[in-house]
Amino acid sequence: MIGFLAVLPVVFTLPGDIATLRQNTDLHERGRTVSAVVVAVEEQHHTGHRGGSWTEYWPVTRQTIDGVTSTTPLRGYASTARERYQRGQRLTVLIDPDDRRTIALAGAGARASLQRQVRIGAVVGATGAVFLAIGVPVTVRQARSHRRRTALAKPLGTARKRWWSRPRG
Repeated sequence: MIGFLAVLPVVFTLPGDIATLRQNTDLHERGRTVSAVVVAVEEQHHTGHRGGSWTEYWPVTRQTIDGVTSTTPLRGYASTARERYQRGQRLTVLIDPDDRRTIALAGAGARASLQRQVRIGAVVGATGAVFLAIGVPVTVRQARSHRRRTALAKPLGTARKRWWSRPRG
């Protein structure tokens, strides 16, 4: 059960984190650096299955490239620290020269944060997979053993009569 609970969220989040890191790596190699301003900070509140909760915040930036102004939410750079992004804050972003809608944060801190997210996701997923690899066979063995015990058990009312419960005659 623990393995399943560890692997399930990773299955949904890790591919997106890896894609964002790859995009960031690609844009660091061939992207164009532009200054952007945070025009809004979007947030999403999450509630865990055991009552825990957290909120993620990510910037929505406005940048001008060759006279064309665009606004882009950078959801891949979400943080649980409310103060990380502030409206009016200036950020350096990388723009894909082939597709100007593809934007990534340029700072080393943003890249390190993405790498940390991928690393944590991989560790949690691998740990969950180990628990699954151990837990599933154990659970199957226990279920089979329980089934055998119940199949061999005598039905109710077939117990041997005790001398004190026999009718006296």
